[in-house]
Amino acid sequence: IHFEKDQKIIREGQRANQIFILLEGIAELEKQAIGGRVRVERIKQGEVFGLLMLLDEKPYSIDIVARTRCSVLEIHHESIMALFDRNPRIFAVMTLNICRILGRRLKSSYNRMAELKVAMIESENINKAAADQVDNSTPVPVLSLDAKVVRKAS
Repeated sequence: IHFEKDQKIIREGQRANQIFILLEGIAELEKQAIGGRVRVERIKQGEVFGLLMLLDEKPYSIDIVARTRCSVLEIHHESIMALFDRNPRIFAVMTLNICRILGRRLKSSYNRMAELKVAMIESENINKAAADQVDNSTPVPVLSLDAKVVRKAS
């Protein structure tokens, strides 16, 4: 299947009944947030997406948008289950590989959540220090969005 630039490959809320392999192009996972659309992750050639459908059979929870012209291989749930009947050994290897992919993604998500939590705590500590030193002439560090001290306030 071919998708043009900015065309949605998956729509949030769409019935999940297939997985996809990005054969060509670049796509992005996007989520609607209060301030607008947020890019969550980039998908590159050869990567698989829509895998959670195999676990929970719930509608897709995120949009996937083609950022360049994309070619996608679509594998329907029925084809995957038919593989189980025809060749359980190949199905088992495929399932193991899917588990490995999902495990790597889960680990990456945990690492990102930990980084965000650390940045939030550091920001709260600096904001508290700034509030405590409003009447004091001691310089207060100021954070950029990536939680690094970029300068001292004077």
